Amino acid sequence: MDKIILSLLSIAFVLTDWKIGLFTFGDIFLFLTVGLVAVKKYSNITANQIIIILGVLSVTLLNILLNNSFNVDYSISDSVAGGCKILIYLFSIIYLYNYIKNKRLEVMFLGILSSTAVIICILGIYISISILLKGLLPYKFFWEFTRTDLSSYMYRGWGNIIRTRSLFSEPGYLGYYLNAVLGLLYFNKVKFEIKKSTDIIITLTILATFSFGAILTMIAIKSIKYLNYAKLMGFLRDRKVIVGLLIITGILIKMWDLFEETLIIRFQEVLSGADTSATARISGSWSYINYDNILLGNGLGNTPPIWNVYAYILSDLGLIVFCVCILFNFRIFLANYKIGIVLLLLNFQKGGYLASGFWITLLLVCIYSFELFKAERGLLCTQNEKLISKENQ
Repeated sequence: MDKIILSLLSIAFVLTDWKIGLFTFGDIFLFLTVGLVAVKKYSNITANQIIIILGVLSVTLLNILLNNSFNVDYSISDSVAGGCKILIYLFSIIYLYNYIKNKRLEVMFLGILSSTAVIICILGIYISISILLKGLLPYKFFWEFTRTDLSSYMYRGWGNIIRTRSLFSEPGYLGYYLNAVLGLLYFNKVKFEIKKSTDIIITLTILATFSFGAILTMIAIKSIKYLNYAKLMGFLRDRKVIVGLLIITGILIKMWDLFEETLIIRFQEVLSGADTSATARISGSWSYINYDNILLGNGLGNTPPIWNVYAYILSDLGLIVFCVCILFNFRIFLANYKIGIVLLLLNFQKGGYLASGFWITLLLVCIYSFELFKAERGLLCTQNEKLISKENQ
């Protein structure tokens, strides 16, 4: 049952861009996972965590009430919907965090995340090859519940440069997902070692996205991993690594024109300010901040979709909540600074703090950064022992 639950959670992280009505498949699989854990009574919420949930509820209600009273351009319906999402997601990740920590499933979960990422990479390459073959191989059914337009997989929406996006709505989101998994496989504290073949497959797929932000994030993650000289030398002595590097080098040489156009020329455009997409991510995201109401922000869910999570939170919820989020990120730095850096980079790569993908990322970061307090672990372990005893009777 544990493998089924963790597999469903891993799938939820993948299908965050698939939509049916008002919900994403990520939402559906996340809630299904929580439901299975609840039915089997594998988890519980501790007293400290109830205080956290009540604190978030209080801040949410206060923000809604104050903005409704003093913000002229405020939409209370968007805030209520956003507040419900936050509370449901928060409860879900706390509940699943306790389940995974209590049953010591961290290593198993990393194995499932690793295998799922490889499958997603293979599907992505298959879809790209299918497009190159002009539909000779079937692939459109993979995009039944997401985007199918040319701009979602063609560089700049035209030409002949196909960007791998797999099951995601755009290449950058695939890059976000793969970088998140790569960071966890690199920097976890449970002594899980990523397979060299998995590392190479993920690396090649991120390169195949031709996503400027995703590739830069990957380079930063790999730099943190192999910055130590001794580790770098040990890594380079592995024959599989040498073969993988030769393959990557060969691909770079063969496809140099593509990388020059999508990375080098684009980097020059970013520096000159000609790249509007990069400008929107780096500076444009901060343009929605309401300086006239900086403490309360525009109101929960009242800012248009933007790329940067930190700018999104500051724009929506104001300075006080923004500072709390920065403190939480700093707490992650103290617990596991390498994963803290990964989270920081990811939050600049993709916005959407009201989406399941963000909260699942937060769950994964917390699992491999924090430990339960002794009192909390004792309470949950006692509950688990009772469950096992009933199953054996």
